[in-house]
Amino acid sequence: MTDKQWNSLVKFGVSDPDDYLTEGPQIMLTGGPLRAVATRAILFFNGQQPIKRLVPVKPETVPEHLEQLEEWWGIQAGDDAWQVLADLHHTGHRARFQPRLAQNPGYWREQFDRHEFLRGRPVESVAAWDFCRIVNVAYWTRAAGLPDDATAFSYFDIGTKLALARFRSWEDMAVRFLAGRAVWNADDDEGHEHMGNIVEYLLEDEEDVWGQCAWAEYP
Repeated sequence: MTDKQWNSLVKFGVSDPDDYLTEGPQIMLTGGPLRAVATRAILFFNGQQPIKRLVPVKPETVPEHLEQLEEWWGIQAGDDAWQVLADLHHTGHRARFQPRLAQNPGYWREQFDRHEFLRGRPVESVAAWDFCRIVNVAYWTRAAGLPDDATAFSYFDIGTKLALARFRSWEDMAVRFLAGRAVWNADDDEGHEHMGNIVEYLLEDEEDVWGQCAWAEYP
């Protein structure tokens, strides 16, 4: 890791926030807001999106972000973002995935055991796949200029409180997130390994956001 990457990791929580205006206006996150945003830390690392500060997207990358939001989520405007967030809150993938686990637990146990981090770990829920993505979509759409700050922060809060009510620790949430991802795309072995490595890092590094934010300490 270069000095620049290390400094970015310390300041922003990720090593290569290249799509963001890291020298521009920023909202420093501490306390409750940092704890809330940490709910989606796995996805921050995967997308190299600043986690310790809210930083604007570079203007030249906004069109690409908007294209990805439309392609992956069908989001073209603020109302679309609101609808997607509401769906993740109230229904999400868990409404379809949870019955699949109940109907064929042996099959899914075999699928989970293919992935090093999930191997042997009990999985009774995949709801974290939705809860983490609530915070993720709120962050991502806010960065692209769609919902206002009040809406985005309200969904940071919603996703975090749902996870706190259902899970016992960062590790417990991570297991359920990775299991949900495995049900969503069982064949993406490379992606599952990459995400598992991110989880291992977040659980082990006391200086990063999960190490700095106690699981239960949230207003």
